[in-house]
Amino acid sequence: MNAGEVQEKLNAFYRRGIEELKNGNGFTEEQQGKLSSPFLLNISDEYFKAPVRILFVGQETAGWGKGGLESTLQKDDPLTPLLETYARLMRMPRWRGAFHKKYRLVEQKLGGGIRGSIVWSNLQKMDVDRGKGHSRNSKRYSDHLDAFSEKLFRYEVELLQPDVIIFACGPHYDHLIKRFFPEYKTDVVIEPRALWKFNIGTIQCYRTWHPRTIKYRGKYPIKWYFQKIIDDVRESFSGAYA
Repeated sequence: MNAGEVQEKLNAFYRRGIEELKNGNGFTEEQQGKLSSPFLLNISDEYFKAPVRILFVGQETAGWGKGGLESTLQKDDPLTPLLETYARLMRMPRWRGAFHKKYRLVEQKLGGGIRGSIVWSNLQKMDVDRGKGHSRNSKRYSDHLDAFSEKLFRYEVELLQPDVIIFACGPHYDHLIKRFFPEYKTDVVIEPRALWKFNIGTIQCYRTWHPRTIKYRGKYPIKWYFQKIIDDVRESFSGAYA
């Protein structure tokens, strides 16, 4: 399949998920007022041309979509603006955040520096407005959010068929990885909490620190772990990077 065919399937799946939320099969009115809009992918053809197909996965966004989930569910066409937001962000010439800088590093080292060659996704499909001065993390906020995120993320992985997934989300999100993919098999724990290598079927996976980890307790600087992953991917797929 090419990017257009994959996106068409993604869009149909996303629409069904949003329609279920619109029909009340989801969050309370209070939760809708606090949750962001869903984080949905807009895939580039460059992903399917990349030497190795890679997903770069974060935790959740920190504010996504104008007006949040409540506003999104009131729209006649909620999907198009969300896809446009993703595409617009991916076209930005520069990103300031630590997470996006590491994404760009991986794109440069493993995707030839070609925009869209690495797909960015998140484990949690929405973040939560917890009030001024508080983190917008949605970890353990709602079992329904976990289930909604699991359904979408697993389908994205199924369609995109990556060779590698880099989970840049830190150890506090391991419970979601294990919930979403109970079939995972550990290859090696390179450093407890810091760098875990495992497999989901034939997909080679890594989980390391979120680049903006605040209470950091790793043995090495965060950049060391990302370079370790980059080197390991290049070694594992040496034929693709020859």
